[in-house]
Amino acid sequence: MLLSRQAEFRSTMFRAAIRSMALRIFAGLTREDQALKEVDALFGGIDGGRPTRSILSCRYINVSEPNISRSRTKYAFDVFTSSGKLQWSVNQLRKSLSVSEIEDLRTFLEALHGLVLVLGGFGKGWRRIDHEFFGSSMKEGKYDKAPIGCHWQWSEPSKLPDLLRVDGPDGVARLLHTARRIARKRLGLDSDELQIADWQEVIDPKRMLIWTRIAHDAQSSLAMNWLHAKKQNGDLPDSLCLNRSALGGRLQNNRINDGPTCVSRIWHRMYPLQAFPETACRAELREKPSSNAAAFQRAPRGAASKQAASQGNLRFWNGPFMESIVLFPFDQDRGGSVYVQGAEAFLEELGRREERPGEFKQLIWSP
Repeated sequence: MLLSRQAEFRSTMFRAAIRSMALRIFAGLTREDQALKEVDALFGGIDGGRPTRSILSCRYINVSEPNISRSRTKYAFDVFTSSGKLQWSVNQLRKSLSVSEIEDLRTFLEALHGLVLVLGGFGKGWRRIDHEFFGSSMKEGKYDKAPIGCHWQWSEPSKLPDLLRVDGPDGVARLLHTARRIARKRLGLDSDELQIADWQEVIDPKRMLIWTRIAHDAQSSLAMNWLHAKKQNGDLPDSLCLNRSALGGRLQNNRINDGPTCVSRIWHRMYPLQAFPETACRAELREKPSSNAAAFQRAPRGAASKQAASQGNLRFWNGPFMESIVLFPFDQDRGGSVYVQGAEAFLEELGRREERPGEFKQLIWSP
């Protein structure tokens, strides 16, 4: 949002998301100061008030002009849709890198992109799925309050490198293992030297817990109901009612007085499994809710955009999806080994449900 209150599409969010994921990877391997130093070297930062020259540069190239429109929800906000390519390059001042180092960086960036796309997303609200698109999953009517969350998918999945061809939980484990292996190599650490930064979100098998399941279509999310359910719901046990909880996150509200502001410890994603045959499309799912259908068309830049926008839909995937929950259950202020309020009961309930068909199964991934 500009000072004039005009909505603005900021492509810097793509670099920010990749940088943040890299920081979580390094923070699961080494102490805080070393993790920050390494990420600043790769992606840039501010060190002692002075900018750090980064090894990597990034730019976002629009395939179609980003469209900003008002959401069709009770509380309307500006939302955007965009299609494009994210391009990374090695800065010319860093030509001293060897061929093998550059190849490692390429693979590291692939793994980071995969983790962002599979487990999260880009932009504000990336910890949640797009509520306009997946809102019909709500048991008590379609969600229509505010445009929470985001949704991203690959435009040409058949051209992805092997590492990014994720068709299930094994692909997630492969991304995590690859990213940690290369980060450990950059730090020059062996397994006996690893440390963990004292942060809420660090990528380590003991601190970052993951569950996945296959959702047939956009109406099939389970966790969306949990994140909005309040205790004494009736349909759900209290342990799965995450609305305004320490796990689901909340803004402090003196009227409700249920606790201070806290950032959600859960990431929730519906990742399009585009390697599978697409679910038969329901008419209302052919495009993401928007006041401007042209936002979902592939179009060149310039005056010809409107004419080209009527050709070739860039349609949202209808399913199946890999629904995932990522949980950071430990209280870092208490040594990182004590569960935050509600986490232990939540874990026990998920464990009881694991053998049921269609429920979440925990992903056990190696360090």
